[in-house]
Amino acid sequence: MQVKLYIDRHLNEDLSLNALSQKIHVNPSYLSRIFSQVAKEQLSVYLTRKRIELAKQLLTEKEELKVNEIAARVGFDNPNYFAKVFRKATGAAPLDYRIAHSR
Repeated sequence: MQVKLYIDRHLNEDLSLNALSQKIHVNPSYLSRIFSQVAKEQLSVYLTRKRIELAKQLLTEKEELKVNEIAARVGFDNPNYFAKVFRKATGAAPLDYRIAHSR
């Protein structure tokens, strides 16, 4: 639960397994195993899901933000990689998602 809260509050930071394990002072493999057991999903899957959820929110609520700005806010250094992950998760490119879900 502590790791989930940390992730939710720091989505724009380096949240690699090694970085997280250093933050909470545990072995990376132990963190991965325990997270999967408790959360019932892999850490990387949880992290991607949370980042995409926030990106979807920003795309629809903050129309003044460019896609590369949103990518950075949700923890993606590369906007092209963000677009690829976003499309895989939602079935739409970020701009297409914004258009389809704008208010």
